Amino acid sequence: RKSIYLYLCSAQSVHANEARLEVLLARDAVMLEAYNEAMSALKEISESDPEAYETLLSDLMLQGLIKLRDTEVLVRCREQDLDSVRDVLPAIPEMYLAAVGQPIELRVDTSKFLSDSACGGVALLSKGGRVVVENTFQSRLDIAYQQNMPAIRKILFQDL
Repeated sequence: RKSIYLYLCSAQSVHANEARLEVLLARDAVMLEAYNEAMSALKEISESDPEAYETLLSDLMLQGLIKLRDTEVLVRCREQDLDSVRDVLPAIPEMYLAAVGQPIELRVDTSKFLSDSACGGVALLSKGGRVVVENTFQSRLDIAYQQNMPAIRKILFQDL
């Protein structure tokens, strides 16, 4: 009797764990779908509204430069963003000088580009390339996703 009882308890526990695992896998799939939808929405910004995108590029560059605090910086972007980056680049040193009080020299990297998966934004490399500030849409989304995962789960799965 005791062995049958232990067997039934063990089988019930295995089934309960399998059910929990299925629920967790389904939740992860929904979370990944939400992440991918956000990534698609970010990609549309760079494609559908060039003026707004150039403003974002300018803001992302200035923010990254303030974080980096170097005198010579190499700006890396996606190949399709090269013209937009070149358009906004001339105004950045003056904005940086006003914000930080130091001059800066900027160059655009035309030998190596960011991946299209970045969906936009820039990477800023310090003199010598030792320090990199990733200010791409993907890197920003990754940070926001990780920091807000509990709140996202609560919103998506509030009934569960």
